[in-house]
Amino acid sequence: SLTHTSRLSPSPLNLTFTPLNWNIAQTVTVSAVDDGLYQGLTSGLITHTTTSTDPDYSGIATAGVTVSILDDEVQPSVQFSTATSAADENSGPVNLTLTLAPNPSTQDVTVSYAVTGTATAGVDFSLSGGTAIIRAGDTMTNIILAVLDDFYNEPDEVVTVTLSAPGNASLGTPVTRTHTILDDDTPGVSVTQTGGSTDVAEGGPTDTYQVVLTSRPTGPVTVTVTTDAQTGASPGSLTFDGLTWNTVQTVTVSAVDDAVYESNHTGQITHTVTSTDSDYHGIAAAGVTVNITDNESPPQLAVDDVTVDEAAGTAAVTVTLTGQSSFPASVEYTVGGGTATGGGVDYSAVNGSLSWLAGETGGKSFTITVVDDALDEPDETANVSLSNPTGAAISDGSGLLTITDNDLPPMLVITKTVSTASTPARHGETVTYTIVVANQSATDAPDVSVVDNLPAGVSGTNLNQTVYISASQRLTFTLTASVAGSAPYGGSITNIASFSHVSGSGQDSAVFTVEPDTAPPAIPTLITPTGGIALANLRPTFDWDDVVDGETGVVSYTLTLTHTGVSTGYTVTESTFTPAADLAEGDYTWTVQAFDAAGNGGPSSAEGSFRLSIPKYIFLPIVIK
Repeated sequence: SLTHTSRLSPSPLNLTFTPLNWNIAQTVTVSAVDDGLYQGLTSGLITHTTTSTDPDYSGIATAGVTVSILDDEVQPSVQFSTATSAADENSGPVNLTLTLAPNPSTQDVTVSYAVTGTATAGVDFSLSGGTAIIRAGDTMTNIILAVLDDFYNEPDEVVTVTLSAPGNASLGTPVTRTHTILDDDTPGVSVTQTGGSTDVAEGGPTDTYQVVLTSRPTGPVTVTVTTDAQTGASPGSLTFDGLTWNTVQTVTVSAVDDAVYESNHTGQITHTVTSTDSDYHGIAAAGVTVNITDNESPPQLAVDDVTVDEAAGTAAVTVTLTGQSSFPASVEYTVGGGTATGGGVDYSAVNGSLSWLAGETGGKSFTITVVDDALDEPDETANVSLSNPTGAAISDGSGLLTITDNDLPPMLVITKTVSTASTPARHGETVTYTIVVANQSATDAPDVSVVDNLPAGVSGTNLNQTVYISASQRLTFTLTASVAGSAPYGGSITNIASFSHVSGSGQDSAVFTVEPDTAPPAIPTLITPTGGIALANLRPTFDWDDVVDGETGVVSYTLTLTHTGVSTGYTVTESTFTPAADLAEGDYTWTVQAFDAAGNGGPSSAEGSFRLSIPKYIFLPIVIK
């Protein structure tokens, strides 16, 4: 049996000899294992072990064979995996990888390295020169470059590692690894507002914001805090150095409590940076916009009341702005309404607006033209109204212009006359009334009401007019009517005309007489009882025809009843009569006479006759069996 080292491959591995072939030589073929490892010129060993049933052969010593092995791999070279690399200084350790090519070695490969470059050891990185080892069978190892984050703003720096003096290998390429340390420290001032904004109130809460540097300075850095007229800040400056550069400092912000209305507004805080570090000196730092809640109310606008005599010609109406503001203000005004009439009657006004500059206060005026008329009238007013304010609020937007009258009351006199076609006037004839209203003063009289309501007995259209009577003017009104049929005969008809005005009133009357009634009524015609009729009723009813009187009309009748030569008169208003008491039995005659409203009595009627007799009866009992 054959045994061998790992780099040999003999065949066959067993040889058998028998009594028959004991003297026939057998061949063993030996080859080297192609393992892919560089080993140089080496040797291997094949040993033999003999076993047999023949005790003379079993375990007998057999010489071994030493085999020289010529390696077919070339000697490997050691080099860096890449010639350059770069990373931020805060990226952490960097692996500088060494590789062995084209094949591993059965021996440890060593190589020396040296460190140079612009970066400073112990400040920018941590690595010293030394020896790197690639263990037998491996094809790589790493040199660890520890990069230090120094927080200084500086140029990018370079670390160069160079290989030399390889052991069990040759130097390949690249033998130099250049690693660039990229600086990640940018000089700057970080300003962070608490809650994302800075909100303060005049006379109320404050707020804060934070300031810190973004890199380590080489000298002290001072941040000066500058406020505007709206804000205050404490402290007024902040100082940072190489030890405290990353320690956050707080600025407290307040609002200036002024007396000016500004509504909710903003203020600005700026920062100025000074330092012996040129990277920081003059560097820009963000400002802070401060949101400020105002504690003042908007300015107030109020319009004055004005009283002027109508002879003044103009009236100046003043609108006053009270309270200072940082905004301009304006308001519109209108004039109208009230008891005065615009459009040039009592006054003339043009609607418009008034304005104030920012910070301006006090009164602004506009003019109303006042008309001096010749009317006696009450004092009159016009309303002044404010609307649509900007930059202010209206506290009193209703003003009153009062125009006092300077005219004496007018002196009005009324006279009235009447004329008729006949005297006295006859029914149906025309009646003409003449009314004259005279203004006996130098003052006009507007809105004079003239009224003449025709009385009973006169037919026509009433007079009811409102007129304007100028100074010294006379107005005449003619009222044509007729004497109504209902006018009383012989009566007087009085008619009153009147005027009324704010300055007073007056009246006058005119009288005419109606013709008297001289015609008597007609003769009544008797109906019953007549013709000597016998009546058994001691209270008979007397009837006769109604009598028509064409003038004043029948107002009564006189019934004359005669019995036994004695006449008794009864006055009634109807054409019928029933005595209130029983009449005596016997023969009677009667007549009727009509009387009109003028007292005229007509002729008596023809005589009527009748008899009153009550029958006499004897009542006897009748017995029936």
